[in-house]
Amino acid sequence: LAQSNDEADSNSKSGQAGVVTYSSATADIDFNSTVTSVTVGDGALIDAEETLLIKSAASIDADAHAETDNPAVSAATGAVASSDVDIDTAQFTPINDAILIGKNVEIRSEVTSLKAEAEADAVAGWNLDADATSTAKVDTNMSTTVTVTDGATITGLNSVKIEAEYMSVSTK
Repeated sequence: LAQSNDEADSNSKSGQAGVVTYSSATADIDFNSTVTSVTVGDGALIDAEETLLIKSAASIDADAHAETDNPAVSAATGAVASSDVDIDTAQFTPINDAILIGKNVEIRSEVTSLKAEAEADAVAGWNLDADATSTAKVDTNMSTTVTVTDGATITGLNSVKIEAEYMSVSTK
């Protein structure tokens, strides 16, 4: 069993008051090349009397929040809020030229939870010339795979179960 649990929070807040105001806030999160794997290598022989479970699992929770607030009355104001969550990760379970035997054989690669939230708020108050811009973006490039290569033998006396799945995905 290989288990990866990653969590990141990014918060940014700014604001100003005056005759001419400008404020910006940026919150970014990058998960790049996060890899969780269980590998059964060449020539491995695993013989289990009961259940043989080979599993890699990962969960990611990323929240980014950017906020600007220029609440005062002024001649001109600008407010820019930008929030970005970028997830690029792989989850895999390769079985390479191995012999696996068990009463029940289960090989799993799973994303147990993927939660990515990006939120941006910009407020430019009561002004003669007010500009407020908010941008929020979530990008995910995530894969989960089980690979059984040539030469691998998997024997389940009762059952063989091979799965790659996403159990919970939430983006906002």
